[in-house]
Amino acid sequence: MNTLNVLVAVTALILFPIGLATFMLLWVQASDEDKMKWKKLRAFCAEKITRALTYAGTLVLVIKGILGIVAFGTSDDPVTRSSVMHLLLDCWSIVVFAATGLGLAVIWRKMDEAQRNQQG
Repeated sequence: MNTLNVLVAVTALILFPIGLATFMLLWVQASDEDKMKWKKLRAFCAEKITRALTYAGTLVLVIKGILGIVAFGTSDDPVTRSSVMHLLLDCWSIVVFAATGLGLAVIWRKMDEAQRNQQG
């Protein structure tokens, strides 16, 4: 297995500069129209990936908080100050991250609507 990892790493080190050089060559030879298309595609993908990562991160953090609350509720250990503090922090993190995710969803939806109204 170790040899396979080394082969994959060496292959990546060889192919990455070749791919980068090919992209640079294509970019230099591309027309202005093609460059504009590429910039629009890159902006579109960056926006969608940013949104997807934000939603995924928010979802993971909310689920982590819920699991912390479930762990507190199902624990047989005696209640201590630190466990109550962790419970409060889990509750607070759920509220903060859920509100942030919902707020960003609303803001982004309004931005999309404004963009559609401006275009059409």
